[in-house]
Amino acid sequence: MQVQRVVCFGAAALQACMSVPFFMSFVSSVYIDGVNLDHTHFARLLSCASMLNRHSTVLLYARKTPDQPALQLNKYRWSHKTVRPWGEELPLQCPECGSIASLKIKAGQGADLHGTCEMTGCPFTRTYTRPNGHTAVKSVEQGAWLVSVEGGE
Repeated sequence: MQVQRVVCFGAAALQACMSVPFFMSFVSSVYIDGVNLDHTHFARLLSCASMLNRHSTVLLYARKTPDQPALQLNKYRWSHKTVRPWGEELPLQCPECGSIASLKIKAGQGADLHGTCEMTGCPFTRTYTRPNGHTAVKSVEQGAWLVSVEGGE
């Protein structure tokens, strides 16, 4: 017997109770109802556990077909324009002046987003760019899941 799927969370201190709605929906739809687990459906399942969005990347190792020897890595990152620009965590305080919650995100050229500290006299700024190889899977008002795929050939 070969493992068909493995789900991993990238959070440093994941609280397991935050993943319960995701796993309940996963078991119900994939194993009981037999729904095909494509990127859109997996992102929909992740959205069932809204607390995962802001705290963790999610890795899904899966086989394209049951007899495929190698697992394919699907890396999901939640992105929100002002909370997690292009899936990047925002610092709680400005790395330059130390002010708490002073980083504001604004649109830049193209798809870039710019973070700037709003404290008077602080020069801190950072540009957030769309990660290469990531595609938006499911966009909602609360953000979008981005996915990249590696391996599995």
